[in-house]
Amino acid sequence: MIDVVLYAVVEDGKILLEKRKDDEERYPGLWAMPSGHVEMEDKVSALMGEVNEETGLMPLKYMLLKTMPSDDGKSLLHIFVITEFAGETKQETGEGRKLQWFSVEDARKVLTDSDFHNTTGLILAEVGKIVASQK
Repeated sequence: MIDVVLYAVVEDGKILLEKRKDDEERYPGLWAMPSGHVEMEDKVSALMGEVNEETGLMPLKYMLLKTMPSDDGKSLLHIFVITEFAGETKQETGEGRKLQWFSVEDARKVLTDSDFHNTTGLILAEVGKIVASQK
């Protein structure tokens, strides 16, 4: 099983998503929550590096929501929610994927990948609670 950090960046009631490129082997052209492999470092170091590399942001306040196998059973997901960060959001990731902020309701509509349906539902439910508590 491959270790992966999957993260939701939340600000002003919105969640940051990335659109995978049309020529990607896995899930081409779909909106997704940003993620990255845990290499030789621990999961928090992987989170910090991936978030900064892909979004231009530096997490200041975050929590590990859950560690669980992916819906397809190929990865072990370390799921984080980031609620405070420094920096400006890039227009696209280091891998050329578009970044865009969505309301939780709109994120539910665009996150259609069936391989991660349970994972996405769990994360969006938690993000919804965070957004509600920020009002």
